[in-house]
Amino acid sequence: MKHKDLAAAYGLSIETVRRWPAAKRAAAIADIEAGVQPQVAELVAELAKACYKASMYVKDNVLFDYYLCPEDAQFSRFTVHYREKGKADLTYVVDPFTPLTAINLSGAIAKVEELCK
Repeated sequence: MKHKDLAAAYGLSIETVRRWPAAKRAAAIADIEAGVQPQVAELVAELAKACYKASMYVKDNVLFDYYLCPEDAQFSRFTVHYREKGKADLTYVVDPFTPLTAINLSGAIAKVEELCK
């Protein structure tokens, strides 16, 4: 994989990728070859953090569940939900089986952050 391909996958400049240590470049290439989408991975981490924080505000677990389809990422899905105090049913912040895309994850982060207000 060339530096320009790696830079494009991470949304960085070629010069930035060239400055990475060889081990970091090798790990990034291995991730991409395994099917990891770097931008989606960053958003998944950000959403998990937002869910943790929201759990403290709603006083119950705000859960981020995802279902991966390693053979074809377009079939990967996720949901975010919690149980409101005193209620038996789940409250869905993000509808079940929402496609796991960068756009949907960004929207989910905003919705979860609203629980902290």
